[in-house]
Amino acid sequence: MKTLLMIAFLVPCIGCRVNPDLEAEKTELLRLHEAQRRAHFDRNVDPMTEGHVPQRIQINGGELSYTTPEQTRARFERYFGRVEFLRWDDTIEPIIVISDDATLANTFVQKLVVVSYQDERGAKQLDTTRFAWTTTYRKINDQWQMIAVTSTRK
Repeated sequence: MKTLLMIAFLVPCIGCRVNPDLEAEKTELLRLHEAQRRAHFDRNVDPMTEGHVPQRIQINGGELSYTTPEQTRARFERYFGRVEFLRWDDTIEPIIVISDDATLANTFVQKLVVVSYQDERGAKQLDTTRFAWTTTYRKINDQWQMIAVTSTRK
């Protein structure tokens, strides 16, 4: 009898899944976005490699490539070592699209970036760039992992 009761209780649960809290997922993705913003001003490379899969797809300048966390770290260390960020500001609210099962997400960002740097003569220069990019995330072990970035600049 106990077995029948267990079966009667468990059978309706087969195929059941918990509906993900999409607002909580959006909040987490916005937190990651803000952490990257702070990382630029603090020149902190760690958040730039947090949640980086072993081979992330990178699309930029008409080329597709793969980057490792080590390559990403080295690139941002060079970049952060050369510039000071004056602005890294969203010009529109990031658009976040999350799959119904909360296993995939895209963030669409439009940003104004202003940096200062020293040119080859040591004179301080300003550079202003408008970027738009898409970051694709996959939920792995209950954590959002960055699997692809497509970036454009104007």
